[in-house]
Amino acid sequence: LINFRACNYVGCDLSALNIGYGRGIAHRWGLTSRLQLLRRSAEAFLNQLSDEVSVSGQLPLNIPLIMIQFPTPFQLVTDGQSSVSRDDRRNTQLPANAENGFMVNHEVMSTVVKVLRASQKGGYLLLQSNCEDVALFMHDLAVSVGASPLLLEKHRRDKDIGDESVVSSLRTKRWLDGASSCHPNGFRRASGPHWSSEPLLPRRGW
Repeated sequence: LINFRACNYVGCDLSALNIGYGRGIAHRWGLTSRLQLLRRSAEAFLNQLSDEVSVSGQLPLNIPLIMIQFPTPFQLVTDGQSSVSRDDRRNTQLPANAENGFMVNHEVMSTVVKVLRASQKGGYLLLQSNCEDVALFMHDLAVSVGASPLLLEKHRRDKDIGDESVVSSLRTKRWLDGASSCHPNGFRRASGPHWSSEPLLPRRGW
């Protein structure tokens, strides 16, 4: 769908440490002509792109892909109560919940969809998280503001996610335990035709 070798890349992060590390890698690998890393919030950068949308509803450039990758998760809520899991204790400043302080809010997602629709050739949104509840929240939010999920041939099936060995984090295990106790007859998982069972990004994009 996307010729990654023909793309330029821009990444945003508020951490000076992360940006500095990424710039060092980019310089070492000779990617600085095609890759820019900005110490800026995703919301601010997306708003800048949105401001470029013309009266006709189009951007003066093509953006084939926007990626929201592993945002800092909101605190886990189980049985109606907010609780910090063992994984979460590594970061004492987690957003209180999905609606309060989480980076991927309604405004950000709406702007993502607006920018992709205005791209000259249209574009795709890739969402990734190690936390299954966060992934489900982002997916539902994207759909609620007008995104249309792709149907993937190689997707996660219910039988693939029943194995404890594929649980990606202690937080997800805690979420599963809480959801199982609250919904003994079953509950929704990140499986089905919209959830890829294999990496969608190439190992190298240059």
